[in-house]
Amino acid sequence: MKAAAVVLMFLVISFRSCGEAEGHTEVELWLDPLYAEGTLYMTPVITYEGSAEAEFEFNQTIATITKVEDEDGIIFLKEDSDGEFHVKEVLDSGEELEGDTLALELLPGIYEVHIEAEYGLKTAGEPAFEEYGHQMQQKIDIRD
Repeated sequence: MKAAAVVLMFLVISFRSCGEAEGHTEVELWLDPLYAEGTLYMTPVITYEGSAEAEFEFNQTIATITKVEDEDGIIFLKEDSDGEFHVKEVLDSGEELEGDTLALELLPGIYEVHIEAEYGLKTAGEPAFEEYGHQMQQKIDIRD
């Protein structure tokens, strides 16, 4: 059995256009990839690094992979969600929440993965949730 290595090449943060929510400075969005037996499993994750606990509110999903591309173009594009999803979670510093894992059967190569997270966040003493959003791209190099 051949073992394949997943190499994370580099991370590119993309900024949203004016008027849209920006990411909270104490929240990190990242991708947890695993390549096994010809399938790339990718899980988007958010990590809270604040000093006091915070309450998060998600309306569509916790974090999602929106697009995967290879050198020939788009190989995965997320469809709009019709389902109801609403969750509130309280996180302490260092705690994580995982989004939905995407599994794609792929050959070795270089792939660019686009992920995003949109959420409301409030800490103790704040009367209402403030809206935030993160977007990022990450290149993944799968080698034999």
